[in-house]
Amino acid sequence: MKLLAVETSGSVGSLAISEDGIVVCEQILQTAGKRHAQTLASETRDLFDRFQWALKDLQAVAVSTGPGSFTGLRVGVVFAKTLAWANNAKLIAVDSLQAIAQRVPAAHDRVLAISDAQRSELFFAEYRLQPETGIRVADEAIRIIRPEELPQTGLITGPALPRFQTLIPSTLQIADASLWEGSAATVARIGYEHWLAEDFADVDLLEPLYLRRSYAEEKRPQ
Repeated sequence: MKLLAVETSGSVGSLAISEDGIVVCEQILQTAGKRHAQTLASETRDLFDRFQWALKDLQAVAVSTGPGSFTGLRVGVVFAKTLAWANNAKLIAVDSLQAIAQRVPAAHDRVLAISDAQRSELFFAEYRLQPETGIRVADEAIRIIRPEELPQTGLITGPALPRFQTLIPSTLQIADASLWEGSAATVARIGYEHWLAEDFADVDLLEPLYLRRSYAEEKRPQ
């Protein structure tokens, strides 16, 4: 089973291809920050050409759906939906914080993941390892909290750490900085488990998981 994974939720975007659950290659996107569909399309084409894959053989597209960068998520989800529709491939939605938590070594059963929700708040969820699949699953839905509401124990990771690290409780263990950003490789890993479970997204209905409107949208006159 050939799968393409798309990660554009943060400052560092990436693509990955996997076959039968094994990641063949992960590629960091050349454009940082705001990306557009043309860049994703050309880099996907280059990646497929390098490994002699054909788009018609693509069976699934897994995409990081948020929370994260409004622009990055919108571009990534639209690209994934278009690619899946055009090639009759299954579309798979992956929680961005889950994909970040998945990067933490399995020795840590419990992982807290955070990203910047702006306004001095965090997007937060807690993930525990499922031994039978090796996948981390959320205890509850992602929510918005203030730093002082974080749990007092566990290991914490996520792209909000550079900004909020001084506010993190001293009782929490902080993951290595190399694990703080999203990764298309873990989007692919989680996506394959969705494939096995036949847990697919609707190409027409899938939207990024923003959880709140952007500050600009809230200030826009009605």
